[in-house]
Amino acid sequence: YLELAVCYRVLIRTQDTQGAIHESHDSARRLVDLLRRAAALSPQISEPEMFWRLELVPKAPPASPVVPDVAIGISEALINVGRLDVAVTACREIAAESPNDAAAHYRLAHVLELSGQFSEAIAHLERAVALREDFADAHNGLAWLLSTCPEQQLRDAERAQVAATQAVELISNSGAFRTVLGAAHYRAGEFAAANNTLQDALELDAAKGPALFVLAMAQWRLGDEQAAQEYMQQAATWTAENRPKDKTLIRLRGEASQLLGATE
Repeated sequence: YLELAVCYRVLIRTQDTQGAIHESHDSARRLVDLLRRAAALSPQISEPEMFWRLELVPKAPPASPVVPDVAIGISEALINVGRLDVAVTACREIAAESPNDAAAHYRLAHVLELSGQFSEAIAHLERAVALREDFADAHNGLAWLLSTCPEQQLRDAERAQVAATQAVELISNSGAFRTVLGAAHYRAGEFAAANNTLQDALELDAAKGPALFVLAMAQWRLGDEQAAQEYMQQAATWTAENRPKDKTLIRLRGEASQLLGATE
């Protein structure tokens, strides 16, 4: 099982580098299943320790700030099989062993966010950007969480705008980053800026669901109800076809529906 797991680890990293994200996540699910079977046969080794030994939560930072880290794919696979606790434990151990490793704090923040520990996730994202000012993904993740956190008392539009602007300055051609900047503008009540930024995001490589939901709300706030309804419909269609179970999109859809008076 462990030999196969090592092979899958190499495959996942290759798929991540090539941008084959869906294939990578499928491989991650298979790897997680292999490790669960191996753990059952080796009770003397904990699952977090097994992940650590296989370097599934590597100490080295990602090769590129725009290439998904294999640890992120593994973490998402773990949550799908109900074992996010393993990923959290392993990532905590790595961050404790390497307190000055920005990537370690970024990975820990990701799994903490997935597990609903938002305040601590924000703290580790702040630690990541403090350690590495050019860590675009960490700036972007911090901005998104400060803009869309389910615990609204943790939102901070001003800080989100600062972090999102830094991310876009570091990687200007990312539609995903511009989507987050648009969301930060929206939370700050700067609806025209949100509209312009989100339009730019859609022209790049942004996932259309998040951008379209926020754009619908921005258009509504600007008084163009027809455009708002059209963007809302496009967002709902995209979400149903691409990410029907995405919790963040479900929340954005609910917020947009309430604002526009639409029915779920």
